[in-house]
Amino acid sequence: MFQQAVKWTLYLMMFCVAGFAQAASDKSLNALLKASGIEEMVNQFPDTVKAGILEAQQQQGALPEKDLDAMILSVDETIVPANILAGIRKSLSGELNDQQIAGLMTWYESPLGKSFTEAEAKSGTEEAFAAMSAEAPKLMQNQELIAQVQKIDQLLNATNLTVNFFEQVQMAIFAGLMSALQPDLPLDMSEMKKELNAVRQQSTANVQQMVHVSLAYAYKDFKPEEREQYIAFLSAPDASRFNQTALKSMMDQLEASFMGWAKSVGEKKRES
Repeated sequence: MFQQAVKWTLYLMMFCVAGFAQAASDKSLNALLKASGIEEMVNQFPDTVKAGILEAQQQQGALPEKDLDAMILSVDETIVPANILAGIRKSLSGELNDQQIAGLMTWYESPLGKSFTEAEAKSGTEEAFAAMSAEAPKLMQNQELIAQVQKIDQLLNATNLTVNFFEQVQMAIFAGLMSALQPDLPLDMSEMKKELNAVRQQSTANVQQMVHVSLAYAYKDFKPEEREQYIAFLSAPDASRFNQTALKSMMDQLEASFMGWAKSVGEKKRES
């Protein structure tokens, strides 16, 4: 019995050592984040927030120019893509090893995989938005395309991710404005959260339609069988684990960054 226990202990130690040796390296994770388009997405966050600040200022005109400049400056100091990506890498390192990442890279580095990633990136430009708005009725009538888009939306969790991102940006801008206008008062986000929750069902429906049009526009030039290959890739356990882990970590990092930004805005206002 003792010998059997020692034997199983040695097996366990060997298993742990082997697992440790195969843990994902930063090099392989960096390559995966770049190839999948996540790195580019994260790098756009500061500009997205700045655009939201300027739009809110145009609509409300609540801030003096000095405070507006301070808010925008604080974005670069607190919403740092390198830090967000580091958090995503840390989360992924506990979920994937180099061998699994190599399997994912086989898709992302393939001609078809690259084409899908590039198409998704191009569909997010202002030029594409104008074009897809014009093409939306025709795209939505393509039943085969929309059925495949719905599957991809579910696999990527694209609608929920987009809703959560919009809400995070809205709360961040609200928090920043309140911190600038009332820097000595505690930041209370409860009312803002109630308002967002009250319209979440309708917001989700609106965003889902927008996501489906966007994805349909991105994938319209692919053959149905090529889209099925993409669906098969996204359905695989490693791809699902990668997407869910990376996107959850990204949202967690964003929330921390946004709250750090609001705090920085309040501190700058008190110091001025």
